[in-house]
Amino acid sequence: DFYVFLDFDGVLYDLEYFVMNKIKNNEKLFRFAPDSIETLNALFKQLATQYKPHLVISSFWRHKFPLAVRVLKNQGFDIVGVPISKTEITKNYLNRGQEIKAFLKEHDECPNFIVLDDLNLSEEFSPNNYVQTNILNDRLTKQKLDRALEHYGLPSLATLDENVSEGMDK
Repeated sequence: DFYVFLDFDGVLYDLEYFVMNKIKNNEKLFRFAPDSIETLNALFKQLATQYKPHLVISSFWRHKFPLAVRVLKNQGFDIVGVPISKTEITKNYLNRGQEIKAFLKEHDECPNFIVLDDLNLSEEFSPNNYVQTNILNDRLTKQKLDRALEHYGLPSLATLDENVSEGMDK
């Protein structure tokens, strides 16, 4: 098993993307950044080569869990075959690190996990298991996952893209 703990806001979009998308496309509907959804899909595809990946929603969005899952699916996350759950909700939503630790404890202290969040959880998780983004202008990208993937002996997602591109050129 491998658990990916996902926060939405600041991970699947940042304010820079949100503002530019609304201005450029005059969009009235909220959308996650397509490159962040693509990165999430690539991460799960890569993890599936060696693990059984699970998505665990740790975002405030888990308050509306069925809606959160539907939004992910509608915006391009390939949920087929991916078990999706959520961390328990505590009184203080900023306790995400503790909520994630409680989830892992309930799942036999599974050592295989990555936390994707814009909160600073560096005191609670190793850089090998934690990828920090920023709500302002630093959403999830393939390059941000390199350290965590390397820790688990998996190739960089950006390297995989380069290899696919080279194969198409031949």
